[in-house]
Amino acid sequence: MKNDSLDHECTSWMLFPELTGGPMILHKNRDSGKKDIRLIKSDRDAKIKWLGLGDENPCMGFNEKGVACVMNSGETTPEFAPATEGRLTTPEILVQILGNTKNAKEALKMLTGFIENGQYTHKERGSIFFIMDTKGGYIAELTAKRVMPVVVTGNMTIRANIWHNPGMAQFSRSGIKSTMNSQSREFQAAKGLNEALEKKGVIELEDIWRTSRMRGTMESVMTEHGLCNKTTNSAATIAIDKDYPNMLSTMYVAIGPVGHTMYIPAPICLKEIPQDIADRSWSKAAFARRDANGLSFDSDVWLPHEKAVMAIYRPALAKAKEAMQNRRRKDAQAILNDAFEKCCEIARKAVL
Repeated sequence: MKNDSLDHECTSWMLFPELTGGPMILHKNRDSGKKDIRLIKSDRDAKIKWLGLGDENPCMGFNEKGVACVMNSGETTPEFAPATEGRLTTPEILVQILGNTKNAKEALKMLTGFIENGQYTHKERGSIFFIMDTKGGYIAELTAKRVMPVVVTGNMTIRANIWHNPGMAQFSRSGIKSTMNSQSREFQAAKGLNEALEKKGVIELEDIWRTSRMRGTMESVMTEHGLCNKTTNSAATIAIDKDYPNMLSTMYVAIGPVGHTMYIPAPICLKEIPQDIADRSWSKAAFARRDANGLSFDSDVWLPHEKAVMAIYRPALAKAKEAMQNRRRKDAQAILNDAFEKCCEIARKAVL
């Protein structure tokens, strides 16, 4: 076992309409030492337009065809490949998936091709890719030499950084520290989401965001890593609209540590990314709060701002859907972009 560090972890989950009451949802809490977080948009002349959240490249994102994809670090494994010319990092693979695939099956095929052609690298670890479209998706666990996917078509599926898929256990060399760390975060995610289900019978966006900010310790397994921990640097909740994925699908983003910033909606039809998001001003402000206060934050601080934002965006989504049903695509895009700008105005006052 060469590396059992906890500096590059994530926790992600898939939720389906029977639990959300509407959209397909893919969420990721990203844990990393990176600080320069921003929204990233595909080039204007891109074959398939996409939107992502990350630093240099996106680590979570979705495209206009209704494909959403995020990835977690996997386990320490003997089947790793060092970074050399011609090999792609996981964010670079994500860019290729978002920019070239029309459904989850195509995305999985592309991912498998990168492994088969020896083009993947992720230090001494494997990876876990979550791929979702309007019908379902896959969780693909992989090393530099093999991909083991499972089909996911409903309910709730959660992964941190340990492998669960059949055929992967023999390639794990993770230690007890990282294994129990992952299990504690998977436990917390299930606990938070199931509490919403038991209380309301549905998991709403606000329930996901509350869960994403969960801290706490599990003394019995000797880990202090919660879903929101000292390395959590951003998060995204991707909601795929099954009827109009190229217009109504939305990624709700926390541009910085989730305990120190708020979620805002970014529709797939977004025309322009505001300059103060692109230049990392939002991210820098959130990290300044994190560096000053650590995990001593009050989640309730962000709730009224998120409530105000959703009071604008939810009606806008309904109006945009009506416009799409009446074949008024330009109107739908204008409605959502106007709503995005208004949401940013509210959020700007809170986060900067």
